Amino acid sequence: MKKGRVKAAVICLAICCSMLLGTVSAKAEQKGSITLRLAQTAAGIEVTLYQIAGYENDGFVYKDSFAGSGINVSGLKTASEYEKAAEGLAAFAKSKKLTGTVAQAGTDGTVSYKNVENGIYLAAQTGGEDIMVMQPVIIPVPYSENSTEKYDPVLNPKTTFPGGAVILNKTDPDGKTLEKAVFALWQKVYPEAGETIPQGAVSGSDEGGNFYWKEFKTQLTTDRNGQIVVTDLPLGSYQFTEEKAPDGFVKLSQPVAFKITRAGQTAVVNGVYVQASGNVQVLSVVNQPEEVTPTPEITNTPAPEPTATPVPDTPSDNTPPSSGTTNVKTGDNTPILPMIAVLVLAVIVAAVVVILKKKKHDK
Repeated sequence: MKKGRVKAAVICLAICCSMLLGTVSAKAEQKGSITLRLAQTAAGIEVTLYQIAGYENDGFVYKDSFAGSGINVSGLKTASEYEKAAEGLAAFAKSKKLTGTVAQAGTDGTVSYKNVENGIYLAAQTGGEDIMVMQPVIIPVPYSENSTEKYDPVLNPKTTFPGGAVILNKTDPDGKTLEKAVFALWQKVYPEAGETIPQGAVSGSDEGGNFYWKEFKTQLTTDRNGQIVVTDLPLGSYQFTEEKAPDGFVKLSQPVAFKITRAGQTAVVNGVYVQASGNVQVLSVVNQPEEVTPTPEITNTPAPEPTATPVPDTPSDNTPPSSGTTNVKTGDNTPILPMIAVLVLAVIVAAVVVILKKKKHDK
């Protein structure tokens, strides 16, 4: 990146020298090209090439479309002055909705323009700001380098990632928001060649090589709406780990992973964080309630009263002598009915015998 900025500065200074000293004697019939080399992560952004000035009568003349910008590139001397002028011209082109040649960065981050006529150009981003932001640049075709005219400049404009965002929503199984859950945020880091993984760090390997998880932010606590919001995140892979669950709930045993691939912005609507623009990662995390073991209920059951067992009468050793009269006691086991039956039968038999004897005597 530093080398690219130096290259861009050399070209910007070449413009100044060319316009002030007249060292460029461009051939109007010769066309060139412009190549912008960006990072691969800038793939897909849109860059528009505007012609600020054309080459006429051995000199550069402002185009009518930029004549009202109030910016004169011929008086610039340093790279920082050219950067400021480029930003001003880009803002002017956007406000006036000027048109130019549109191109997109390829998968390798390269933006190319062919058959470029002699002139001074502005390359400014006009789309894909959620992917990457490119600093606008001023480019002459041709430019002078070592007393040689160059018609195919190659630049490495400065690019920055505007930052991603994530919203974590914490609820119970019924969707009720949970506050006071504490999380830590970790970023996946691939160490550079020769760099060692810190001792004790959670590490691993994947298609990108060896990596470890670096602590990015700690003590992130869900608010009364059960939310955690983190913005200005660089591109990369991340994961939340729960350090403390809300009271009465089980702490998560697994991390919550997500990736930042595009920029995004959040906003607050009615006290709740929502996605405002770009691409915001929204995570829904559910805590399970702790299982409560029921306490057994103890009841006092009265003991059954003992049942009295009847005891048979037993003759006592001190029973007085019998007076000749037998008293029938309740519960006496003597068989009375058979004795009565025998007595009745004896009376009947006696009566029959008497009757038979009387009949015999009468005869």
